[in-house]
Order: sequence, then structure tokens, then C-alpha cells
Amino acid sequence: MKVGAAIYSMLKDDSAVAALVGTRIYPELAEEGAQTPYVVYSVVSNTPVDTKESAPVDEAQLEVFSVADTYAAANDLADKVRAALSRQSKKVYGTVTVQSVKYTNEVTEVSAERNMYISVQDYTARLTPVIPNLLLEQYPGAHAAYSLRRVRGEYTGPAVKVERADNTRQDIGFLDDGTLDIAALTTFINGTTGGIHTFYDQSGNNRHVTESTAYLQPRLAQSNGTIYVLNGQPALRFDGVNDDLPFDNTGLDIGSLSAFAVGKFQDTADTEYLLAVSGNAGGDKRFQVPVLFSSNFNYAYGGNVSGISTTANTSKNLHTMIAGSTQGNAQAFLNGSNLGSLDLASGIDTEDSGIGSLNGFGHLDGYIQEVIIYGSDQSANRTGIESNIMTHYSIT
Repeated sequence: MKVGAAIYSMLKDDSAVAALVGTRIYPELAEEGAQTPYVVYSVVSNTPVDTKESAPVDEAQLEVFSVADTYAAANDLADKVRAALSRQSKKVYGTVTVQSVKYTNEVTEVSAERNMYISVQDYTARLTPVIPNLLLEQYPGAHAAYSLRRVRGEYTGPAVKVERADNTRQDIGFLDDGTLDIAALTTFINGTTGGIHTFYDQSGNNRHVTESTAYLQPRLAQSNGTIYVLNGQPALRFDGVNDDLPFDNTGLDIGSLSAFAVGKFQDTADTEYLLAVSGNAGGDKRFQVPVLFSSNFNYAYGGNVSGISTTANTSKNLHTMIAGSTQGNAQAFLNGSNLGSLDLASGIDTEDSGIGSLNGFGHLDGYIQEVIIYGSDQSANRTGIESNIMTHYSIT
């Protein structure tokens, strides 16, 4: 974390300190011939601290030198520096939040050769990174979240584990702007294929989806190393033959469930599943978003095989299905437009589920970029969630 920048801002922005030194606040060493009085700050150490908090915490040891021509002036400046720093609490400076600054020690020295007095103060600062206000900060409580962009600010893990042609695997993370690290991906695959071994869950629930068998993995890169993209953004390519990612739906119930999936079908003729949260076993626990069948998108729900139906297309779409007591029924939406409703059902089929197939059947020939699942009725938040997703993926 950028501790020094935060300390500089705290001192520069304090009117009492600024009245004495202006902008003469230096990291580590003052300029040659600097006019007194001035301040020098030094980050002695910066260590991560084990904590139960969701955000990482750094503890920094600081030294601050208040330099003046007289003993009284040095101590006066030191008093103002102490007031500026030790009163700080949970203030944001750039990319860090200063949680606290604790004054621990002070001693005044004299530099005989330079005829200056120096008050040296020690501080301990605790800092956390600024957490971006992303989709899952705005709409928390997701059961699972899989995306090729960062959707939760507190999530600091990778997006995917990629397996290249020689079966070597590597985690690929996000850049500071939340987009997938394409440079790291390109370097790793080195002109070969890039299969998805693991699609990491960003919700914080560790419901990662894994496909260990290489030929069953959807791809992020073609055999020549070219990254698959939709509208300039990376996408998982499912081959329509055997690619899928198994999804564990344990703990869910179709009577209180919401799913948002961004994907694209390459054709409209086959039977293909984009997202099957709950399958066909038992015949009355379906939650499928959607099933491509007979040139229609069928949002199958409960005992309704065809469910809520609309004409299929090969565009990139946001598919939404929500069921719950707040809404009072099950509804499906295509790019935010309501397609209809069905009576509420309940239960879950734990035998058949999957991303890109229904437990090895109806394999998707197309692309997926994002899947967000809530074990709750998100009808009150639907338009906000959809707006966030559609804006990012340029879906209209």
C-alpha cells in the first residue's frame, strides 16, 4: 500500500502544518539547501497484519522529522505534525484508507554542523486498501459469482486457472481496473490453447467450479493462442460437443432464487443449456437460464419444460430469471425486458446442473462471460444489477 503518499497528504492538507512549511514536506531526505522549517517523513517498515477483517491490513512504522532553526520552532512544528497525524481515523487517501495513526515516541536532537534542531517522532499507522464499490458491494449476498471481470471489490483472488496444451496450469488475475490480465494470459499460453481448469467464485463463498479433464474444458484461447473475445472483451468458448463446467447447487431452492448470465449462442437449432442451476430429475425442479430448443430461448422452471419462451438469436445477451415470494412468482427477462411469469415452485435437483450444459447433456455452442447466482429473490435489485452488467458488456 502507498503509505508514504498518505502521510504526505495528511501533512500537506493540514492548515497548521502548511502555515509553517508550505509544501516543504519530503520523503526520506530533504532537498539540498531546503529552507527551514521543513518536514521529512520515512517509512521504516510496512508489514501485513493477520486479521479476521475481509480487507487486508498493513501496519507501518513511521519516523517524522520536524526541522527548524531553533529548539522552540522545531518542537512547535512537531506539535502541529502530531496533531495532524494522530487525529486521523478512517480517511481515504488515494488507494488506501488510513484506519489509525498512533503516536509512540519523540526526541529532539541538534545538528551542530548544520545549526538546526530536529524533533524526531515515531508513529504506527494501520492502513487498508480502498475497496472498489463493484457489483457485489452494491448488491451483496450472492451465492456464487463467476466472471471475467472483477465483480467484488473485496475479492483479491484470480479470475480463472488456465491449463495450456502441455497441461501446465496457472492462475490468471485482474488488473487494477478490474479487467482480466490479458498480458499475463498471453504470456502463459505462449501461442497454444488455454482451457479453463477453474472458474473462481468471487462471492467469498469459495464455490469455485473446476473441470480437471482437459478436453472437457471451455477455452479462453484458440490453438494459435488468440484470445476469444466478444465485443472486445474476453469470453469462455464452449465447443457444443463436450465442454462444460459442473456447478454445485447445494443449499439452493428454486422457490427463492435469482440468476444472471451473459452469453452468446452460435446457432439457434440445437438443444443447448447456457446455465442449468437445477435440472430435470424429478421433473418439477427446473431452473434453466435458458435452454435453447426449437429455435427458442426457453426459461424452464419447476415442472414447465418450455417455461417462459421467446425466439432465440445469436446476439450477446443478458439472461435473467428470478423466483421468490417478494415477486410472488417466477419471471424471466432478456436484456432487462420481461418475458412472462410462472407460478412458484420449490425444491432443487442436485443431480443435474451445470454451466454450459445440463450435467453433460445439451452442450453450449457459444460463449459465456459472467454468471451471478443469488439464493434469494433479487427482484427489488434486478434493474440495478442488470444495469451494471449491461453497461459493462455493452448490451442494449
